[in-house]
Order: sequence, then structure tokens, then C-alpha cells
Amino acid sequence: MIDLKYIVFLILINSLIFIKNKNISEYFQLFDHPDFQRKIHKKKISCIGGFYIFANLSLLLIYNFYSSENLFLFQYFQNEVTNLFFFFISFLAIFCIGIYDDKYGIKPNIKLTLFILIILFLILADRDLAIQSLRFSFTDSIYDISDYSKFFTIFCIIVFMNAFNMYDGSNFQVSAISIIIMSYLFFLSKTFDYFSITLIISLIFFSILNLQNKLFLGDNGSLILSFIISYSVIKFYNQNSITYADETCLLLLMPVVDLLRLFILRIFSGKSPFLSDKNHIHHLLLKRFSYNTTIIILFLIYLIPIIFAIFTKKYFLFILIQMFFYLVIIFSLSKFRFSNAK
Repeated sequence: MIDLKYIVFLILINSLIFIKNKNISEYFQLFDHPDFQRKIHKKKISCIGGFYIFANLSLLLIYNFYSSENLFLFQYFQNEVTNLFFFFISFLAIFCIGIYDDKYGIKPNIKLTLFILIILFLILADRDLAIQSLRFSFTDSIYDISDYSKFFTIFCIIVFMNAFNMYDGSNFQVSAISIIIMSYLFFLSKTFDYFSITLIISLIFFSILNLQNKLFLGDNGSLILSFIISYSVIKFYNQNSITYADETCLLLLMPVVDLLRLFILRIFSGKSPFLSDKNHIHHLLLKRFSYNTTIIILFLIYLIPIIFAIFTKKYFLFILIQMFFYLVIIFSLSKFRFSNAK
């Protein structure tokens, strides 16, 4: 039976943050200021998106503590209080790093080191997080990677967190992906998934303001959101709720492909791979199309392969199809930019 009282509390707290987002931003002085170079917006905009997620998960944690029933699915924490505790400690640490980065800035190598240490700590504390084997939809073989499972898991989470953070460049771009991923996890759950629905509702409220150009995720939001998504997807995979590794790849692919392309371009240009520029796919699309058209294109590239993969179970095939769509668009936009330059 669904706990309607929690759902009411959830909507109320999101409504309160929705109304008071300016006050929260002013209190913490968290704004994304325009640089009139790489950034698209022309005035300072609140970037307390992470507070939405933090407040919502804190509400779920507190409500769960006083509830007579456990609101967390087995897939997330395996009904162990220690797993929940270490997740929240890691989540809080990443949130604080994101806030500090939004206010003062942190060098990429320092940030990367901190994230590796936090995730290593979490994997050592939560034995159910490390990926022990790889299963693919196109073969019956199972590949044991237990000898280097910790390294592989840290690598996967770090890559996705960086990719997701860099992909957060235009309104609704990453919140749309996040809503789809958490909705998919909700769909896979055999009982009501309060964790997923909490994130989905908070992201819907956030997206309303984000689409009005009134609120950004900021690093504090994109970092903890990417951490939660990677943690949740890995846990669902390790518990066999997500069957195949290529199924998880398809869910997380778009930001990672864009990250790899940018890193390759920057390295070949003799630049730091972490150097900011305007070569992201959304930047290239916005040079040719309107904002609404850009978001629709990005949304369709991501969603259509996932829908067909779910029905056909051919996840690897639709990974290739999604990458093909991405590369065709990049190639077309590059030709357009080159012809305009001439």
C-alpha cells in the first residue's frame, strides 16, 4: 500500500523550495554568473538545484526513520542500515564539494582526487556496490571481473559523474535524462519505489524553474544527481533488476560519448581535457537551431533508442544506433560550421 502521507509531505516540501528558491540562493549566495564567452545566459541565475535533491532525500530518510515500514527497496541498500548510512555520508560529502566549487571553484585534479577517495571509501564500506561480473545481451557468457572490481566500479562512477557534469549545459538537458533513468528504475521495481519517485518529483519541480531560466542545477546539483544515478543503476544491476551491462550503458551513454569526443578533441589540440569550451553538442546545435529544437533533438537521440531497446531487448544494437545518430549530427553540424566559416 502506498504511503500517501509521505507523498503529500514530498509535494509540500518541493512547493516550499519552489517558492523560496530565491531566498535560499541569497542566503547561500549561490549564483551562476555569466562570463559572456562560454555561458549562454546573460544574467546571474540561482544554482541551488542540489538543494532540491538534498532536501528531498533528507525528507525520505527522516520519514523512513519514523515510519513503521522500510520505504527503501532492497535493491538500493539491501536492507542494511550501514549501507544507507555510508551512502548518505558520501552523498553529503559530494554535495559539499559541489557547493564549494560553485562558490569558489576547485581545480579539476583536486576534485577528481576527492571523488576517487569518497567512492573508494563507499565501495570499501558497502560490499554490494562493487561490480563483480559483466553480463551482455548478445552472449550467454558471464565475465568475472572480481579481481579488479573496485577499480572498475570507481572508474565507471567517476567517468559518468564528470560526463554528466559537463553535459549539463542547457536547460532541461540533464534533468530530462535523470527523470527517464529514475522512471526506468521505478518501472523495474516490483513494489512502490519511494526513492525513485522522490527524485522524479523533485526533478519535475526543479525543471519547471529550469525551463523558465530561473534555476540551474549547479555543480552541487549535477554532481550529487550523477552520483545517485550511477549508484542506483549499479545497485539495480548487481541485484539483477537490470539484467545486462549494455542495458546500463544505453541509459548512461549520451553524456559519456560527448565527454569522450571533447576529451579527444582537446588532447589533439594540445589543451587540457578539462578545459571548458563551446564544442559540446548543445553548443553546436544552438548555433544552428533554436533552444526548443535543440532540446527536442537531444531528447529524441537519447530516448528513441532506449524505447526500442526495452521492447526488443537488443541493447547493444541500440547503443550502436544511438552513437550513429550522435555522430551523424556532430558531423553535419561540423560541416555547417566549416561552410559558414568559409
